[in-house]
Amino acid sequence: MTYLNTSLNTYLNRILAIELRRSGVLRVAFLLAVPTIGVMLVPSSRSVFDGLWMQLAVTVRSLMQLALPLAVGGGAWLGMQEHRHHLGELLDSTPKSPAQRVFPRAFNLAGLAAASYLIAVAVGLPAVLGTASYFPAAVLPITAVGVLSLVAAGLLGMAAGRAVPRLIIVPVLVLVTAGLAGILPTIVHDEQSFGTGPDRYSSTLWLSPIWTFGAQDFTTLTSRVSLLQVVLTGSLAITGLLLTFVRRRFVLPALVPAGAGVALAMILLPASGGAALATDAGAVVLHCTDHGPQVCVTQVHAFELDQVAAAAQPVLTGLAQIPGAPKRATEIQTLDGDLNQNPLAKGRSGTIYFGDPNTTYLTNGKFGAKAFQQALVDGAFTPPCDADGVLEGGANVVGAWLAGATSMLDPDPEGDGNYGTRGITLWSGEDVAQFNRAITGLEALPTARQKAMVARAWKGVQACRPGAMKQILALGNL
Repeated sequence: MTYLNTSLNTYLNRILAIELRRSGVLRVAFLLAVPTIGVMLVPSSRSVFDGLWMQLAVTVRSLMQLALPLAVGGGAWLGMQEHRHHLGELLDSTPKSPAQRVFPRAFNLAGLAAASYLIAVAVGLPAVLGTASYFPAAVLPITAVGVLSLVAAGLLGMAAGRAVPRLIIVPVLVLVTAGLAGILPTIVHDEQSFGTGPDRYSSTLWLSPIWTFGAQDFTTLTSRVSLLQVVLTGSLAITGLLLTFVRRRFVLPALVPAGAGVALAMILLPASGGAALATDAGAVVLHCTDHGPQVCVTQVHAFELDQVAAAAQPVLTGLAQIPGAPKRATEIQTLDGDLNQNPLAKGRSGTIYFGDPNTTYLTNGKFGAKAFQQALVDGAFTPPCDADGVLEGGANVVGAWLAGATSMLDPDPEGDGNYGTRGITLWSGEDVAQFNRAITGLEALPTARQKAMVARAWKGVQACRPGAMKQILALGNL
């Protein structure tokens, strides 16, 4: 029995190898892999998922907009191979059934389509392995759906090429697939982006294998939607495989898996687009420093704790000189990047809350320590009322003082972060010059008086009284 199994495996491997060499499947696989791998190698693309498994999985899924049309077109070209070489009638006269003739080609196509997707994932692994501090479980089904989608596209294209063996079918299928699977969901997504909240998106977008949603580090795909997508793409792949070799009278039975998959997917479809996403409880667990003023980041960003703490602790040490000022800094989950939409951020009581350090506090595309320090000071000196120019300008001066700087923090016109360019975007050159003089004037005072002025300014901010802050800004008057 062992000998028979070994002989059978050897025979099948030889058939698959011969078919792989002569069928053109390798060229189709190359066509699928090159565009996606090329995009993954672009430095700007890699920076998106640096240290983040979820972002890597979503980035590759979003590239299906390029790969799916190519998979369908390449599969159609393979499906009409016998017709292109005028071998149809000859092969029909042989004892081999259509399944025996076509299955090796379909198997190779499916295997190489899956491999091309996984290679694109592998290209992004160096930016994640050894850095990422959290592995979301949703990465596995997101990747599985991408693989199954590419396999299904190739097999369905192959079936279409066999059914309609005309070269014109290749560009037609490519254009139709690009519209249905890529462009159309994007248009629908954009048209519905003018609402408010995550439920502004249609739930039908989750029927598309293209990932058109932005994925935040704290969100995960629900198990229900993961099951929906796996069932849908898996059933389409099965139907595609059957259609590559069944005779005409068996076409309808071959459509049963796809029909059942679509029906089950519609049952599992969430009530709204936002219902497909949920907060990842493991990602938001806090990871804190053991020494010095306490700084905490979420588990998904734990790999950034050292650089965040190095920037935050000097500011917290300076604030410790002010009675009642915050003594702790903690990252908090944000909604669409807006820190103030999280209700916890409003009850500060001794803690400064900050957003995702990986994307919010940037200077020239990288984490900006000075920009982050200024953001912490802004958080500590945010009044419970609407801030005016005096309070905001004074916070810049105090921020520089706490960081031991001699000029306004990070007034670099080349900076590209939300805080890194505030000296240029919010203030005129004359204002910046006054603030810099105020910083110099404050640091020229005796140490005890410096601390007293900053402490009075902080108390005044909490009471929405700008008088003490005006005294600090007055140090910059000519």
